[in-house]
Amino acid sequence: MKCDMCGENDAIYHFTEVVDGKIKVYHLCAECAAKKGGIPYPVIKKEKETEDIKCPECGLTYKEFTQTGKFGCPECYNTFRERIKPLLIKIHNSSQHSGKILIKDERTITLKRNIRQLRKELKKALETESYENAAKIKEELSHYEKDLKEL
Repeated sequence: MKCDMCGENDAIYHFTEVVDGKIKVYHLCAECAAKKGGIPYPVIKKEKETEDIKCPECGLTYKEFTQTGKFGCPECYNTFRERIKPLLIKIHNSSQHSGKILIKDERTITLKRNIRQLRKELKKALETESYENAAKIKEELSHYEKDLKEL
């Protein structure tokens, strides 16, 4: 794939830009990416030298990954880790995946966490023979378990 700006060199960087809700994708060579994205050119040159890195599991090269933006297997992440870490930080402001959770799943997780905690408290209350406290905890525990079943 050729660079969208100069049309001469191979595109090794792929930028996605969203302006007023419209998505524009740029495929750029190292020189044009340095001009457009503010990426220091020497860093880009250094990456270009490592395009021949190859995943030992599926055989995908780093150059192929930069062209498609897709991994070939789970091992690709480990193979290209050092090359993609700066990219992840630039895109997501972090190299750690924080994920998303559905509201129903979040409620389920919270209920299960509360049930575990209450069971621990109930066990302690019974061990210390605090039966009134144990009865209150058991009642609260039954409400949480009922709510969990209704989800």
